[in-house]
Amino acid sequence: GGINYVQVIDPNLNVVINQIVVGLAPSGICYVPFNNNIYVTNQTAGTVSVISPLTDTVTSTIVLIADLVTYTPGALQYCPTNNCLYIINYATNNIYVLNLITAAQSLVTVGANPYDVQYCPTNNYIYVANQTPSTVTIINADGNTVFKTVNVGTGPSGIGWCPTRNIMYVANNGSGNLSAIQCGEQVTADRLTSFGLASLKKAGNFLTSNGGTTGNQYASVYNTGGSYFFGLENASGNSLASGTVGYSVVL
Repeated sequence: GGINYVQVIDPNLNVVINQIVVGLAPSGICYVPFNNNIYVTNQTAGTVSVISPLTDTVTSTIVLIADLVTYTPGALQYCPTNNCLYIINYATNNIYVLNLITAAQSLVTVGANPYDVQYCPTNNYIYVANQTPSTVTIINADGNTVFKTVNVGTGPSGIGWCPTRNIMYVANNGSGNLSAIQCGEQVTADRLTSFGLASLKKAGNFLTSNGGTTGNQYASVYNTGGSYFFGLENASGNSLASGTVGYSVVL
């Protein structure tokens, strides 16, 4: 039972012109420009239907890997820098990462009951709204690792990025309000020269202080009441160096 199809609407006439049968309980949809396909998550079936907009037909069906508990795919978001789809799995605390080039699938652990997901192009981060803990998990799309977790209002159920203010807005269903997360530019070794940080150099894939090789480090820039400063930290979050910069970047 239920409605297991996607309706195609003509934007000029505002009328339904076609119906495409997909999997059981479709719950999320996303257009991917690089291959001109539309991806639909089917919650009950645990699959993703791939639709060609040229023919309005399902060209393939992707079976998602089994989670530790179950799979209930919902909202999804495309990341153009790695050509991956990020698909929330509401019944667990995971989000699927589906590589559209290799077809490889992986899981990233986020908060319990993830409900919505959004990509931010200014820092290449994926933001996941987690309903039960009332948090937003921020994933670095370069490596698909969790960057940080931010507390928001109660029961976040929707999230969207505002390009004019570079802010991620979170709709909190439980508390009936919005949370605003400032999205900053991701600071990489290539950007350090614009900060005038000659003492910070790149060794391999890691940032190092004074040209040394002190391991897994990264540079970050924080906004503290309008005063911007950088911090060089190791993987444990311990500060290795700091100083002022003349560049308005926030995380």
